[in-house]
Amino acid sequence: MNKKFALAASLSLIFVANSASAATTASGGSINFTGFITDATCTINNGNANMSVLLDPITVNQITHSGAIEEGKKAFSLELSDCNASDKDKKSLHINFASTNLIANNGNYLINQETDEKGNHKNVGIALTSQKSDEVINLNTPYDTKIIADNGVMQFYAKYYKVGSEPAQPGKINTMLTYNLSYF
Repeated sequence: MNKKFALAASLSLIFVANSASAATTASGGSINFTGFITDATCTINNGNANMSVLLDPITVNQITHSGAIEEGKKAFSLELSDCNASDKDKKSLHINFASTNLIANNGNYLINQETDEKGNHKNVGIALTSQKSDEVINLNTPYDTKIIADNGVMQFYAKYYKVGSEPAQPGKINTMLTYNLSYF
């Protein structure tokens, strides 16, 4: 009988412990995981892949047309080294751009995060061009760097980009872009 009582008492304690444990759960949530698998590895800017580009200030009077503006542009580059494609038959290295809600629908410019008191974006964004061409890089499609070797330098300009027909408004321009590299 002592064995039956001990067994019953043990089972009761386990049941009470599990009930107490379930009763103390306060709340739950979800965890998001992200990653990226690429077919190439490169060292970018000697290990400093993140950067800031500060364009020269311009006046609203220098913004005379829609599109990319030459005044105030700023040169910057991505220096690549030790690029190793998983495929020995290397293709050209491409840059894939991304920026949540900050790339314009047409891909021509980055939307300014700074707004006026009414929430408007001041009619100016930032566009990228190659230093070899004035053509605006479409940020919605992979950009072919034409680099096939294990090392290379990609040279760009960041330019102010006049949006729409309304006049540009003075104020701060702030936006961002992420990128990754792959061979194809």
